[in-house]
Parts: sequence; structure tokens; C-alpha cells
Amino acid sequence: MISAQSRFNAPTVVDVEVTIVDNDRAGLDLRETNAARSSSRGERLHGYIRVSLTRAPTALETVTVTLSVDSPYQNQILLSPATLSFDSTTWNTPVFITITAVATDGVEDQMLVPIRHHLSSNGGTSPIYVGAPDQVLKATVVDGDSPALFVRETDGSTMVMAGSTPQSDHYFVRLTQAPAADETVTLTLRTDGQTLLSGAGPRFQTVESQQTPTYTLTFNAVNWSQEFQIIVSANPANNNANDLQESFPKQLHQLGRLEGPLIVEGGPSRARTGNSRLVWFTNRDSGFIERGNLGGNELGDVDVVNVFDDASVAGKTGTMTSFVNDLAANANTPKVLDYATGTKLYRLSGLDMADDLTLNQGTPANPNNVRFPGGITFHGVEVVEAMLGKEMTG
Repeated sequence: MISAQSRFNAPTVVDVEVTIVDNDRAGLDLRETNAARSSSRGERLHGYIRVSLTRAPTALETVTVTLSVDSPYQNQILLSPATLSFDSTTWNTPVFITITAVATDGVEDQMLVPIRHHLSSNGGTSPIYVGAPDQVLKATVVDGDSPALFVRETDGSTMVMAGSTPQSDHYFVRLTQAPAADETVTLTLRTDGQTLLSGAGPRFQTVESQQTPTYTLTFNAVNWSQEFQIIVSANPANNNANDLQESFPKQLHQLGRLEGPLIVEGGPSRARTGNSRLVWFTNRDSGFIERGNLGGNELGDVDVVNVFDDASVAGKTGTMTSFVNDLAANANTPKVLDYATGTKLYRLSGLDMADDLTLNQGTPANPNNVRFPGGITFHGVEVVEAMLGKEMTG
């Protein structure tokens, strides 16, 4: 941003991510509605997907969209309707799909369920949707057979504005499971002082004489499944300067949230190949770093990695194995490109972590498919300790 006013000249501007849907390519325009990102069991909160085509089919061409759920999640959600049809007159008329989580199917962790949209074409002299690829959208399913708090942000984020014309935002909370008949559940909320919270009714209270703004919200067996709206506003009394540091919110310790391969290096190692790329969150730029003297005694120090899955409420199976990296192996053999052939690597898999991931490291004309090992792969680490959760029976 450039301005003649010094206070508006070259400030840090938040990036805006724009999704471009190509209307020259035959495909689906899939959009999540406000509540579509999550589907909760028990007293169920439904999710919705808005589906339409990206371009008009040819005359007399009918496009059928068949929805299904990838393995092993077929019994986790219900889709209605599961089959859609479009033609040259209805292609841009959205159809809403209702996603409903299957209730009382046992205690499970929060999971991402892939919903596959398969396109088929029939009729027309020169149909354009023949051979169109499947498209996958993932829905978050929150377990309703174990006690927890469910938080739903509006439009997937919460953003407020301070100043002379402030702007507030809001989000919703509810429980995932009913308390006992005479039980009261109290939720305590605290901010860092930059924001203030408010809510309607006697259930939401401000706790006085606290260092940081503190509030309580109560639930019981009657209102536990009713979403409670919490309003977030900028604190006009906050005078702390914004240091623009990137902060990451606390997340549940569940390994099932790891959706792709993770590689952990315990120290500077000659087994690594080339330079290591870093991502700088502070200025959203990337670059290279040369390996150098990072301090410490690599031969005498003990590198420890703690893996936390202690928020898990479901029974799981995990496996710790080792393999020798082979960059010349075929495309069906897992490998890590950062390590030379002959390097021994250790791997923790299972525990609801993502499976192997195959990516094309070449070009569409000259593909070079590489299979990266799923789970967590370690090198240069002496001790790996896994903190597991406690299976609940509901």
C-alpha cells in the first residue's frame, strides 16, 4: 500500500487468498457453506456442500455426479442426495448436498472424511465432460460419543477491527455429548487482552478482578447441543503494539490430524543431500540455508522427539519400523529425496496418520512419481517417545 499519509504508507497488508474456478475446463464448482466444514454426531449439526458445473455441457449432454466416501470412512457420514444431474439448462444452478455424521457408532477421534465426486457424461454429439477427473472435498467429522467442546467459526475465521470504527466478529460453541441429568459443565474463556468477549443471557458471565479478560459459560443436559454465540471485539483499552508475529492456535494432540508425511531430522547430518529449504513465516518468503555449525555435540547429545496423541479417545494401532532409503527404487517403494541412498531411516506409522503419498516430481509429459512414506519418518534421533491417549467406551 502506498499513500501520501505516512501512517498508511507501506504498512503490512494481510494477504488475500483467491480461488479461481476455470470456466473453460469441464469440472465441478464445489463450495462449502458456512456450516459445511464440520458435521457433528449426537444432536447433529449438518454440513452442506454447494455443487454446480464450471461450464455448460453441450446440447443434449447430461452430466451425472455420483458422490461416495473413500475407504475406510464409508460408514462415517450420510450424503443426501448422493446423485446429481446437470444439463445445458441447469449446469449453473447450485444443488446443496447435506452431510450428516452417523451417530452412536462408537467413540472416535475427530477425523477428515474424503467425499469423492465422480462425473459421467451421456448424450450429445461432442460431449465435453467425458473423462472429467474425480474431485474430492474433505469434511471434518466431530465425534458425538465422547465429551468435548465443538467450536465453529463463521466463514472459517474470526477477525475483528479496532479504532474509531471498530468491527466485531463472532463464533459458536456447543458440547459434543450430553451431560448427566444434574450435571453443569462450565467453560472458562480467557483472551490475551487484545480482545473482549460477550454473550447473551445469564449463562455467559464476566469474571471480575482478573489479569486478563476472563469469562465463563455453562451448559447442562437441556442446552448442551444448542450453539451459543460468542461475540469477539477489539479491546479499546489495549495499548500494546502489534508485533505482527505469526501465532499458531493450540490444537488437540491427535495424530490423526497429520494429513501428510512428516520428516524429522535430529541434527546436522552428512546423509542429507543438497541444501535445506526454509519457510519464513514472518515475511512470508522462502530461501535456502547452508548447513553449518549449529552448536552442541552431535556424537554425545541425545536427540529426543516426543510424539503426542494424548487427546485421542479411540483405540489405535501404531508401528515403529526402519528402512534403508533407496533413491533408485521403483515408484511403489517409499523414499525420502532429502537423504542419500543407503541412509537408514526410522518410521512411525498407523495411529490414524496419513498413509504413503505419491506425488509427481516431474512434469505431466515426463512424470516422475515418488512415493513418500506416510506417518513420521526420523533420522538422527536417538529417542522417540509416544504419549498415547485413553480409549473411552462412550
